Amino acid sequence: MHMQQEQWVDEVMSSLGGLQKAEGNPFLHTRVLATLEGTTPLKRGALKPLYALASVVLVVLMLNVFLWNKADTGSIENSAISTAVSEYDLTAIDY
Repeated sequence: MHMQQEQWVDEVMSSLGGLQKAEGNPFLHTRVLATLEGTTPLKRGALKPLYALASVVLVVLMLNVFLWNKADTGSIENSAISTAVSEYDLTAIDY
């Protein structure tokens, strides 16, 4: 059995003898540089989704600020938290 394994290893190793070293494309570097130099900056039409997203974020931010200022932060009695505390008879735990 050991002899068969050695024979198989020898066959596999000898099958690699006919391989040649792979050669790369000598013009690949110049093609990559030409592609990189040929890129154009963003066109005005390509920025429309960016402007739309910025507008939506700005509107949401302004709405949050407006609602934050409108909310009555000084009085907790009318808030949902105080309703839940009174409804479930929750009290503070003293440690």
